[in-house]
Amino acid sequence: MKFYQYILLFLSCLLLHFGTITDSYACGPMADPYENRVTFFNPDIFQDSLYRLTYWDAARYKKQTDWDATLAERHRYNVEDWQRYFKGVPSVEDIASVVYEANSVLLKRLYDQIAYGKPYNIQAAEWKDNELLKYLYKTKDIDAINYLVVAKQCEPFVTYDPWENSEKNPDEVEKLIQTVLVKLENCRTEFIKLRYAYQAVRLALYTGRNQQAIDIYTRKAAGIIGRNSEDQALITQSVIRYWLMALRAGAHKRLGDHPPALYGFSRVFLESRDKKELAIQNFEYTGEQDWQQALAIASRMPGSASVLWMLRGLKNDQLDLEILQKMYQDLSSSEFLEAMMVREINKVEEQLLSPAMTKAVAVGGENADTEKAQLSVDGSPFNASIWESIQNFFKGIWNTIRGWFGSDNVEDGGDEMNPLKPQVENAAYVQQFKTFVDTSRMNGNVNNPSLWGTASAYLAYLLQDYDEAIATLEEVGRMGATLKVKQQAILTHSLAILAKEGKMNAGLENNFYEALKDLPKPEQAYENFNVYSRTMMHLAQHYLLQGNTAKAFLCFNSAKSEEAARLLVDFHTSQADLKELRTLASKSDKTPFEAHLFEDSLLTEDLILDISATKLMREHHFEAALKQYQQISPEYWQQSEKEETWFGLQYNNILCSFDQNPLSQEPITERCNKMEFAQKVVDLLHAAKETPVESYYKLGNGFVNTPFWGYAGNLWEGGLIWTMRGFQNPVFGEYGIGTYPFNLPSITDTLQGSINHFADQYGTRKTAMNYYKKVLEYAKDNNRELGAKAAYLAKYCQENPQASIHEGNDDDPTYAKILVSEYGDTQFFQEIIQECPDLKAYQ
Repeated sequence: MKFYQYILLFLSCLLLHFGTITDSYACGPMADPYENRVTFFNPDIFQDSLYRLTYWDAARYKKQTDWDATLAERHRYNVEDWQRYFKGVPSVEDIASVVYEANSVLLKRLYDQIAYGKPYNIQAAEWKDNELLKYLYKTKDIDAINYLVVAKQCEPFVTYDPWENSEKNPDEVEKLIQTVLVKLENCRTEFIKLRYAYQAVRLALYTGRNQQAIDIYTRKAAGIIGRNSEDQALITQSVIRYWLMALRAGAHKRLGDHPPALYGFSRVFLESRDKKELAIQNFEYTGEQDWQQALAIASRMPGSASVLWMLRGLKNDQLDLEILQKMYQDLSSSEFLEAMMVREINKVEEQLLSPAMTKAVAVGGENADTEKAQLSVDGSPFNASIWESIQNFFKGIWNTIRGWFGSDNVEDGGDEMNPLKPQVENAAYVQQFKTFVDTSRMNGNVNNPSLWGTASAYLAYLLQDYDEAIATLEEVGRMGATLKVKQQAILTHSLAILAKEGKMNAGLENNFYEALKDLPKPEQAYENFNVYSRTMMHLAQHYLLQGNTAKAFLCFNSAKSEEAARLLVDFHTSQADLKELRTLASKSDKTPFEAHLFEDSLLTEDLILDISATKLMREHHFEAALKQYQQISPEYWQQSEKEETWFGLQYNNILCSFDQNPLSQEPITERCNKMEFAQKVVDLLHAAKETPVESYYKLGNGFVNTPFWGYAGNLWEGGLIWTMRGFQNPVFGEYGIGTYPFNLPSITDTLQGSINHFADQYGTRKTAMNYYKKVLEYAKDNNRELGAKAAYLAKYCQENPQASIHEGNDDDPTYAKILVSEYGDTQFFQEIIQECPDLKAYQ
């Protein structure tokens, strides 16, 4: 994220924290740089996860450092080396502890006990039961313990500590290098000799002795690796040989001798189990002359040139087939070639498909219908508020979408959802790519024909040649395929059918379930860039076009597109949609796809009832809302009584006072849940028939004193205001007018109308103000003190909306004039004019 974006986020948080809002809110999440990435082709299609480093977005798809992993897990390969040397006796955990955590004092003590025949005496609590220490003493392995002592002496010279002086004494370093080399010569086992060579080479390289590092490798390490010995099996399997290879390549790079450096890093990548990422990071194309020399070196070993080309391709972000073509010439059956082919597909998706499918639309297209935006989701008219500033939220998308890569003649609204019909130059590249894939697989010498066939079908899908995509996938179905390739084929086939027919149905749902069920689901919104999530969002868009808002919500929710899901269910769903959600939630014979949508879902029947009743409350259908609330299980209200959320506010156990004057300096201590709030409102509305002044005054107070009556808090969990601010004034672009995933022209007007309607209902204090106005109707000759308070509180509500998405109106003097002209003789007026002398202007 850029610096100015951090500043904007900080200022937004300050505004939210110190603004007039009395609702629950938080400094919302920062924009995800992958917000607008669409991918339907799984990069993780290989059985070996080591290939993840070759993916288009390796930083996202590779396994990140697991800080909960054990020491042995973090240093797996080196620890396994040592365990083989120790014949599998000590545990990997005990080996890791000694190698990585034991200090030199402990190791020297054990060395002395072994070397001088002393009794075993390790008493420290953390070490006395360590299997490796006991094993070293029992076997009298003086070579191993001596090496571990020397390795600890080398550590300060090959690690960087920002708190310490990083300058190393040259004489001290050279003396230590020579000590290590002497130890190497006196050592009896080749396995330990190789590790001494590693320490010497590393000391030389890390202290700037690059040529010395190469010389030590050549004179010492190469001989150990190359000769036959009793330890040869250990040497062949050891990670140290590749660590040494990487150090030598690094020394050549520092000396400017790039051809052997390029070749060396390619060998490390090809053969090492744990230094592949290091090889990628250090590989650097330095010019054609160096490149040709590196290829000449690689020509001595079959397949090496292919790896060189691949590493060069990993540094290339542009759409480019040259790398694939060169790799195919050298090693057509390599999985590396397939990994690079998948990477190129993902590059096409990011650079061509994603901009097309997520493009924010222009405002005010020729099909925009401003009249539709004046209807609520339930069909009742409403007046636009200050939210007219965002009234164009989803307009003009049709013309923009038609300018995606799409054709002009697709039935059933499919044109809105078709992925890619590139501009001429883009179509040419995708077609060229497909031709390469088809030619390669037809030649019959690729490693995995089913993967190549699936790739060809997917490229045909992107080019909107759905019949060819389907035919190719039917051919793939007759081939043997791994589970991941099979699922990708099913996904591609389902996408092609959906694009061709334009509608979801039960059969397609089942196919999508089979394709997606084993893919990793995101655990949080910031992981929703993957194939699973983007496919679910694609399905959600289709359901929206078909009018199935319930399943659209479920797909957004399953995709962890949380803002879209919450916006849809709280702003746009009708009572019929919510009833359909309840029916799906309670359905005993859910299809596999439907059951999958409800896995880990935030939706429960109780939450759906809460959302439904809350929407009825916003529409002032209080008795209907109460009936809905009364269907909610008691446990739903109880489970949050002690559960604090954002800023300590509780959504079920809310602040609630109908008796306390909103202007009181005393904090509100009364609490209730929304069912109890609705019950009190209904009771007061009935009481208003007999005692209108007192009842309407209490109703006004109740609606002033809590914002939660119209807010499905357990749905949003503090994110409502952040989302609404995003739509009103998008800072980072993750929401805003006409943005993905709501860039669908046929529903833009109704969606915009839903958002406007919600904004007009929620947080303005209009409801409280209307009840105070009711007080004024009845208080002229009855309880004038309450009438005076109601006039002032109506003015207060007008000037101080509950939610910061609204602005107060300080220009309308209506209620100030009523207070002064009609209630100027009340005690309340005499008191309030002392606090607000500006009221004298209306006398």
